[in-house]
Amino acid sequence: MQTLDDLRLYVETYYGHDFWRGVAPRGRDAEKNPEELIAKFFQHDLPTKTRMFREYIDFTFNHFVKPRIKDEPMSNILSMPCANGEEAFTLAIHGLENDLYIEVEGRDINPGLIDIASSGKVYIPTFRFKQLQPWIEDGFLKRIPKYSRGGIVTANVEVPSFVKDRCQFFIHDILERSLDEHYDVIYCINLFVYLSDNGKDAALENLVSGLNTGSLLIVDQPYWVPPPNKRNGMPRYNAKNEEIYGWKVDLNEFYASLHKKDLGLKKVSKFDTHNVYEKT
Repeated sequence: MQTLDDLRLYVETYYGHDFWRGVAPRGRDAEKNPEELIAKFFQHDLPTKTRMFREYIDFTFNHFVKPRIKDEPMSNILSMPCANGEEAFTLAIHGLENDLYIEVEGRDINPGLIDIASSGKVYIPTFRFKQLQPWIEDGFLKRIPKYSRGGIVTANVEVPSFVKDRCQFFIHDILERSLDEHYDVIYCINLFVYLSDNGKDAALENLVSGLNTGSLLIVDQPYWVPPPNKRNGMPRYNAKNEEIYGWKVDLNEFYASLHKKDLGLKKVSKFDTHNVYEKT
């Protein structure tokens, strides 16, 4: 990717139809070196949401992952995308808590986030410390003085070496490159929501390339959608609800129909609130 047109084509191919309009350089920005604009897109414009100790990871790990790997001498798990590594560290800590030898890989397209993850120093909002307190008390996390860069707090928690050593982080564009390694479990959370139909299909196919028979693919939990208003027995959304919830309905249908993609996936979660698939 060398020109701004290359970037525009990439975004319009793989991301939602309004995505380019939101990130396209304007004014003086459009006059900058294309390489600088491309780097800005991957390091600043892409969504970077992540979270340590998500309830969804906690539930799916204990109900689906642990029973699958508890008798294995060593298991490998992929967090894709991994953002600043919180999700990968969460999985590593779950393994340590359960006396399971797990190696976790985190892969993300953003080199800046990979650098943060590799450092093992992350920023956790203060209101979440209460939730993480048991891990702090058990030594899985360590609070450190706030570290600031450019006036912005970038770290207040350090992951100790015995947790960090279970994790490795790599730059990877799952939209354009399949996985070279194979994993017992792949977590892919907070990716598909931003993608076009072409992007969803490309990411899914490349993710499945990293699964062995019997491996698990865990994607986002379904979004909550309110029941539609009904008139004369027919569903009826007004324009505002359609804008707010319509994309959620479409995404839920995508998550629930991965077994129809002819990629050898079988849904193993019996709960409507979880999307866990096995490679057959």
